[in-house]
Amino acid sequence: MCGVETLCLQHYAQPAQGAWYGLHCEGSCFRTLFGILFWDIIYSSQVPDVFLTPFQDAPLDLNTFPDFYMNRKEAILDKLLLLKSASSEELLQLISLGWRSHYGTLCRGVSWTAWSLKFLQLVAICVGGDGLAGIGRTLCVNFRHFSGGLPDLVLLKGLRRRRTVLSGDNADGDGVDGGIEGDTGMRMEGSAGDDDGKAAELCRLTGGVDDDWDAVDLDVLVGEGGIAS
Repeated sequence: MCGVETLCLQHYAQPAQGAWYGLHCEGSCFRTLFGILFWDIIYSSQVPDVFLTPFQDAPLDLNTFPDFYMNRKEAILDKLLLLKSASSEELLQLISLGWRSHYGTLCRGVSWTAWSLKFLQLVAICVGGDGLAGIGRTLCVNFRHFSGGLPDLVLLKGLRRRRTVLSGDNADGDGVDGGIEGDTGMRMEGSAGDDDGKAAELCRLTGGVDDDWDAVDLDVLVGEGGIAS
């Protein structure tokens, strides 16, 4: 049996739809990027009584709305400004530094083995600094709610550009495009993406009378990125 997510991936993989490469990841790569980029804020020692043992994978208020955000508001706003103003090269460096400094350390939402450093850098460049700031802001405000409502699919596409590279991922000089997709019950990509000027579209999959579903709407958020040499 073919699931809705697989049908959507097949749809966008068609040349007529842009020949996108897609992954069904339930937002895991974005939670991992959040942990890496906001590590210093998550594990800040400036907030009292949120770490009671050295075995915690997150502060006690991470899942408490709006305490996590309000207790670190100034530091979070500074981080968001940093991401928004960061160039593609600076984003690569930030992710690489966080990865190499903390690799293997248990952190809620971070999956060290599911994604490679280069893949996370690719996704970050595709989403861009504004997109990462939007996702980070939303998770900081209400991690418990929005970490379960991230897009199901990640869509990536390589484009031939004038001598563009991405941290060694595209040795032949390809640039990258990217997008994130989620179903209609997941509102984070709409609130975070639309505010940051990302293009969005609605994909409707319709089934026959013998199918378990008649119609499923999929919100697709598309962005592009690359590094010019």
